Parts: sequence; C-alpha cells; structure tokens
Amino acid sequence: MDPALVSIIDRHLSSLGDLHSAPKVVQDILRQTKNIDFDMKTLTTTLASDPALSAKILRLVNSASFGLRHPVTAIPQAVMILGQRTLRLVVMTFSLVGTLTKGGGSKLFGEYWRNALTMAIVAKKLARSRQGLDIEEAYSTGLLADLGILVLAQLKPAEYAKIYFAHSHDESLLAAEREAFGCDHAQVAYRLLLRWGFSPECAEAVRFHHEKVTNASDLDLTIWTASLVSEMLWSSTSNRMPLVRSLLVSQFGFDTDKLISLAINCKDEINAQADLYGVSVTEEIDVQKILEEARRLFVTASLETAMDLDSALAIMDDHPVDESME
Repeated sequence: MDPALVSIIDRHLSSLGDLHSAPKVVQDILRQTKNIDFDMKTLTTTLASDPALSAKILRLVNSASFGLRHPVTAIPQAVMILGQRTLRLVVMTFSLVGTLTKGGGSKLFGEYWRNALTMAIVAKKLARSRQGLDIEEAYSTGLLADLGILVLAQLKPAEYAKIYFAHSHDESLLAAEREAFGCDHAQVAYRLLLRWGFSPECAEAVRFHHEKVTNASDLDLTIWTASLVSEMLWSSTSNRMPLVRSLLVSQFGFDTDKLISLAINCKDEINAQADLYGVSVTEEIDVQKILEEARRLFVTASLETAMDLDSALAIMDDHPVDESME
C-alpha cells in the first residue's frame, strides 16, 4: 500500500483511541493462546474476568453452526471445541466489532450487520467447496470485510451516513469514500486488521473484497464472491446475478438449485447469527425474487445455447463435409 495512503488511514485510526490496540483481556487471551499448547487453567481464569465475552463464546459453541447434541456450559469445554485458531479469531472478532458499534442502533449499523452476517454465512458455505481453505477464517473474514464502514462512520457520523445511503454498496461507494476521506472502507479495514494481529491473508482478502484480483488466493476469491452474493441478495437494483451465477458455477461447483438453497439458508441463519452478537436484523431476503431471476438467467442461457447450436448446424448445412476426405 502507498505510504501516503497508509499515513492518511493511520491518522484516521489514531483519532479513534480505542483502536490503537485490543482491550487488555483480549491482549491477554491472544498472548496466552499464541502457542497451540496453551495453559487451559490460566486461559479460563482470564475469560472469567470478562463474563460478556465468555457468554458470547458459549452462545457460539451452542449455536446451530456446531450442531452439538448436548449444550456446553463450561468454558474449558467450549475452548476445546473451538480450538486455538478459531478461539483467537472469535475473540478478536467479538471485541473489534463490539468496540466499533458501541452506542449503535442507527440504520447504518443495522445495514452493516445485515451485510456482514450475510457475507460471513456465505463465505463459510463457499469455503466448504475449496479444499484447504479454513472455514472459520473465511467466516471471520467475511464478517469483518466491511469493518472500515464502522470506522468512517465513527469519524464523521452525519457526513458518512449521507455518503453511504447515496451510493450502492459497490465500487461507487468506495470512490465517494476516497473523495471525502482520502481512503475507502476496504483499505481502512485492511490496515486495522493488520494492527490487531489478524493474518496478512485475511487482511488482503478484506482489502480486495470489492474487486477482482489477479492471482487471487482461495480466500480472496471466496470473500469477493461472498461480497457479490450479499449485494445481489439485498439490493433490489443489483445486476450482479449473471456474474454471481458464473462464479458459483465455475469456482464453487454451484448450480441454480444450490444458489437458491444458499439464499434460503442465509435467510434462515441471519437472525440466529445476529443473536450471537446481540443485534437485530429486521429485513428478510426476498428469496422469490432471487428464484425468478435465477430462472430467467437459466432460460436465457438455454436459449443462447440453442441459438448457437442452430447457427452451427446452419453453417454445416451450407458447407457439407467432403466425404472424400473422411
């Protein structure tokens, strides 16, 4: 990233003092779990000092995402189920998002959660189709991809809200942010995640979640696709369906039925996931609209294929094969 751009972003982040570093309890947890053979007793004591964080971890482990037969009530058991890597992601995610949404409740924050949860759920489902891609990292990266929106909204709430609601959630919003703040929300989130110790791979995927990247990693591709899917699911004016359908087919092995299932699953899971973070999402995905558009594209693609076949047959009729060459 250009040094001048880094300087602009760092000035913005420095004006929000809470973002310089993670809260002490989070720093302690990250330090204690740095190695895979961490001391469970010490970690349990640290988590006990933050009942709110402990409750969120237990809620997550007992959610449908893990599909456990019996509820977990003890932190040590919850930590064992999550594992070292996922625990670190969860702790940083809960803390970071919580820091930026204190005193929230505005329409903008509501839209952030709606889009963030959609991206996280979609990214996790897509990650299952990419061998070797960490599912929980994909989820956390999707959840945090739009984190820069919360930062810019903290800087100048009224001004940013006007910008946000005047543009589609795509490249046009990024351009407007750069004009007003000298940087966009994807660049801000990239810099912030690196400060907080997230992996460079996660930060890079967030930085480019609104654009196609040459030589993209599996995580880059997954988060970009999740961003496009989220825009398609929530925007009544989105024209992303052809691109989304093409990506899902070519990169993730999805057909039209799987696309519809994805939309339905997102609709069902968003409220359940929102409960984990103590937020409310009042809108619902219009699955019927997605179904109609997917069917229209399927019919269009079928007609184009038929027309191509008719053209090929016509050419063959005009230029019959020379049997002497067979």
